[in-house]
Amino acid sequence: MPFTTFDFTTSATCLPGTPRGTCSNASYQSCATVDDCVLADTICPPDIVDDGGCFHDYPLGIYEPAHVVVRPQDGSLWFTSYFLGNEIGRLDPATAQVRHFPMTAVPFAPQRAPFTALAKLPSWPWDVKVTPTGDVVAAEYAANRIAWFDASRVGDPACEMLSAPGLTPEECTGSIDNSTSPPTLVLWDSRCTNSCMKEYLVPGAWVPDSSHPPFTHVAVQALFTIDFDEWRNTWFDQGYLNPSRRSFILLPPLLGLYPTSFTAGNPPDLHSGMGPGIVIDRNRGDIWAVDYFGLRLNRLHKTT
Repeated sequence: MPFTTFDFTTSATCLPGTPRGTCSNASYQSCATVDDCVLADTICPPDIVDDGGCFHDYPLGIYEPAHVVVRPQDGSLWFTSYFLGNEIGRLDPATAQVRHFPMTAVPFAPQRAPFTALAKLPSWPWDVKVTPTGDVVAAEYAANRIAWFDASRVGDPACEMLSAPGLTPEECTGSIDNSTSPPTLVLWDSRCTNSCMKEYLVPGAWVPDSSHPPFTHVAVQALFTIDFDEWRNTWFDQGYLNPSRRSFILLPPLLGLYPTSFTAGNPPDLHSGMGPGIVIDRNRGDIWAVDYFGLRLNRLHKTT
């Protein structure tokens, strides 16, 4: 069977504009270069009624979206802002409206840091899931936190900003000090939180380490995926967050208990509890995890 090839050339041009141009073959489509205009005329224009002959394009306003999930209660799409990201977002496909919900500062973040430390400061949220009750939960990869968002408050402007009693909006936003070379990042105050979101830090996920000033701690590996069991526990790499969302139950490092020949030089770490990829068998109640360093799958089996 021969392979099908596609010709992505276009005779369209990117007409100059500020801050971005527009495609000559689709005036409603913005562009930075002519490459953005390839097949732009097949993207549905705004307010179209019959979209049977075009496809929809939903700009999110972030750098690299990662995982996405549908919230069945209202059909909205929820996504994580991964690369240098510090928020989760929501898309309403009916209106194309996008909302952004920021997260708090990374644990132990300094008040000021050189611009070169930018990659260490966001939480880099990765996985996102919808709970049985309709709330939205995300795994903060770099912060080692589980973010729990009260989805019933969507539409409340307070959910789209960080705030703290007695602090100004500027103190909860952060800024860049260009008077230094390289520029200095002025972080938002650690007291600033999202009133619609609770963030739960995995115990022992950060350890004291002053080898990279102005940081005083370093993260132990990272947090990847999450899932929910029949008791509504939130399972993650090393254990679970109980239904009250007030405490963690951590598993012993399985690589330490059951080492393999593939683990030489890889001592047990945060991912050694179960593994960075978690999924739950809804029929049997089994909890499966990808054991990254052990090159195997781990299973917790429900017993009576």
